Amino acid sequence: MVNKIPSYVISAGGKFAILSSRCHPASSQVMAAASKDALESCGVETDDIYLIDCPSDSLLTGMSREIAKSGSFAAVISLAVLGNDSEYAESIRIGMTTSDFSVPVIPAVMPERCGESAIALAAQKAARSAIELVNFSSMLSEFSVAQNFADLEDEVEEVPTAAKPRATRARRTTAAATTNGRRTKRKTR
Repeated sequence: MVNKIPSYVISAGGKFAILSSRCHPASSQVMAAASKDALESCGVETDDIYLIDCPSDSLLTGMSREIAKSGSFAAVISLAVLGNDSEYAESIRIGMTTSDFSVPVIPAVMPERCGESAIALAAQKAARSAIELVNFSSMLSEFSVAQNFADLEDEVEEVPTAAKPRATRARRTTAAATTNGRRTKRKTR
C-alpha cells in the first residue's frame, strides 16, 4: 500500500524577500506589486514582506543565493524582465534553477515582449509557489520529527518484571548442546 502525505493548506509563516531587478523599472514595479498582493492575499503580514532591489539582471542569481544563505527569510521570490537576448536570458534561468539554495527561491523571469498582465500573473504565481514550498517544507520537517519519534518508540524495549522467587526449588529442564545432531535434555538442580 502507498503512503500518502496529507495535503496542506496555503497559509503563510515567516518572512518573504521579493528581489526585483532594476533594469526595467516599470515592469519591475508591476511584478513587485503583484507579488506583494499575492503574498498578502495568502495571509502574509505586510511587515513580513521585504522588497529588495537588484542592480542588474546578471546579479539576480548571486543575490538570491546570498539572501537565501542569510537565514533571515523563509523564501526568496526573484523577479526580472529580461531583454530579447535569448542566450543571456537562458543563462539567468539556468542559474536560478541549478543553484543550491538553502531556502526556496522562486524565479519569475519573463521576456521583455510580454504584456503587463502576463508579467503580473507570473509574479503572482511565483509568490503563491513560494508560500506552498514554505508550507510543504515545514510539513516535511514536522513529518520527519514525527517519524523520528515513532522510530524511537519502536526501539524501546519492554523490560520484563522480575519474577518472585519460589519457596521450594523445582527441577528445571534445559536444552543441552546437540550430540550427533540430536538434542538432549539434562536435568539441573
